Amino acid sequence: SSSWRDGRGFCALIHRYRPDLLDWEKVGHMDPESTCEMAFKIAEEKLGISALLDVEDVVKPKIPDRFSILTYLSQFYHKFASSGSDSGISSSSQSPASSDGEADHGYRRSISYGTRREI
Repeated sequence: SSSWRDGRGFCALIHRYRPDLLDWEKVGHMDPESTCEMAFKIAEEKLGISALLDVEDVVKPKIPDRFSILTYLSQFYHKFASSGSDSGISSSSQSPASSDGEADHGYRRSISYGTRREI
């Protein structure tokens, strides 16, 4: 979704679980390209999360590719969920409704298979 375009979402995610890795006050004064670049660099160098996204692919389009963003974010989920500490991340047997309004139409996407099913 477009809420990741300025890079702050990525920085917030890193800061939530590893506040020692970035200065949140600095993030608010950076341009989107620099913010994304910093977040991707920290994720790769300090967290071992591969940089699956290019800064241009996130910042330039009006709406970045949703599945690319979700694929990248899933790496954070796996990193923090397996850290053994109280990460605040929990797993649910049912996935939440998608943000694109699928639940409004009586459908929910199954994350594990990518299919739609009646609810």
